[in-house]
Amino acid sequence: MNSGDAARAGAERFVTDLQGFNAVREGLGNRTTETLHVLAHSYGTTVTSNALAAAELNVASFTMLGSAGIEKEIRNAGDLHVPAGQVYTTEASGDGLADLGRFQRQDPRLESFGAKVFSSEEATIEGTRYEGTTEHNTLVNEKGGGGYGYLDKGTTALYEAALTTTGNGDRILPGARPVSPPAGFAGR
Repeated sequence: MNSGDAARAGAERFVTDLQGFNAVREGLGNRTTETLHVLAHSYGTTVTSNALAAAELNVASFTMLGSAGIEKEIRNAGDLHVPAGQVYTTEASGDGLADLGRFQRQDPRLESFGAKVFSSEEATIEGTRYEGTTEHNTLVNEKGGGGYGYLDKGTTALYEAALTTTGNGDRILPGARPVSPPAGFAGR
């Protein structure tokens, strides 16, 4: 996963898919451009960020879960052709894999990248208790596992991702930012 070749190839295909989606919407007479919200997990965040940096795709928000990192050529969230303030990211303290993918990529949780960081830890929100994500996968508990993935029912990450992908990102529970880039990150 440390080579960017697969992410670049996947990004080209994703650009084509999103352009097709937009063409169909336009053909159907739907001219509201800010209704497409994109959510990606792990290496999918690398693929998606490459796609969003490559073209204007009328994406209203981009949400990253347990990112394997953003290529250093993408300087910050402003390079993603997403409206300002609509790039979100989270990584659970129990996720032991995401940082492996970022050895030569940047962590989108860094202040310098400019994404809004939301929590994926155990929390009580509006009187309801939500579970914290305990590992890197998206679904764990619903598949009979003992922990919780980012998109398992009843998790903080799922609740927060629902907010970011429905235009309610102003209501997210802030998450922790790392203090510095990983030791292997070559910088810009």
